[in-house]
Amino acid sequence: MLENRKDSYGSVALLQKDLELAKVTRELEEIDAFTDAINARKAAL
Repeated sequence: MLENRKDSYGSVALLQKDLELAKVTRELEEIDAFTDAINARKAAL
């Protein structure tokens, strides 16, 4: 899908979109880890 948009957005914009996607993915992983830590703490109480 992103490869099809390369012609309309250009290489730099494609790289920016990939970077943004990686950032969002990392943030979601951090949220999952935080949620797991909260659930572990609740279970320990």
